Amino acid sequence: MIHGKAIYSHNVPAVGGGDPIAFAKWLKEHNFEGVYLKAANGTAVQKVSRWSPWPTWGENIRNSLIEALKAAGLKVYLWHFVYGANPSGELSVAKSQVARFQPDGYIWDVEGAFDNRTNAVANARLLSSGMKSAFPDMAQGLCWWALPLSPSGGQWHPIKVANAFQEYVDVGLPMMYWQGKGGTAAVSYLHRSMKIWKTFWKKPIIPTGRVYNGDGGEADPEGILAFAETAKEDYPIPGISWWVTDTAVKNPLWETALTLTETFDIKDPVVIPLEEKVDRLVKAHPELFPEL
Repeated sequence: MIHGKAIYSHNVPAVGGGDPIAFAKWLKEHNFEGVYLKAANGTAVQKVSRWSPWPTWGENIRNSLIEALKAAGLKVYLWHFVYGANPSGELSVAKSQVARFQPDGYIWDVEGAFDNRTNAVANARLLSSGMKSAFPDMAQGLCWWALPLSPSGGQWHPIKVANAFQEYVDVGLPMMYWQGKGGTAAVSYLHRSMKIWKTFWKKPIIPTGRVYNGDGGEADPEGILAFAETAKEDYPIPGISWWVTDTAVKNPLWETALTLTETFDIKDPVVIPLEEKVDRLVKAHPELFPEL
């Protein structure tokens, strides 16, 4: 099962320059239990863009990184942005990456480029059933829209595609990148998304919160803490995830807030009241709160 407190990584060198030990150390310091590494994009093995700050980095994942993460006791999951233009090719590269890196699970990132194809349902079954046949004991996840249904009951995104994946995958990961800013906005978006997902999704759900700005919303410590605390208290979730390491490492406030969010694998976790978390945040970064 895909579970625990984890975070997506789009570009490995964004954390510690990609040094395997530094990457694992950052995750452990912020109390993460796992990480989602981008392994593939469409029919290709994921490589860091030559227009990024790391133009000569090349392939995103290396065996030395996987070894360091597992040695640190972290769960390692791979994720794959799929388009559906060549599903057989996408499945082939996915199976190759799983055989090579032996992850704890595989996540299909499915968005508009995939959903809008006339054969999207068949493609969903091909990918997820093909992976199940090749690696029957490995968990799969579906990263999909937070609000596929409109308030009027119509569909913004095709539920039939999610349901086709649901036949074979083990967990759903809705992208709950809340609009606006602050705790109220984050919690409201969480509740809206969970209500919709419960109408069609019968398997475990791992909410994905934002640690980036854009798409109509902003991350801030209040929103991060409120989202994580409410998700764990109000719903029977096996874990929580965040998007994305690339931006999280650039904001010390976000990093501190992430550190204070609860883990899942500890049998008797220490529950820290929200007020105390905020107090610790302020004490850790007094220069950012001169009025206090």
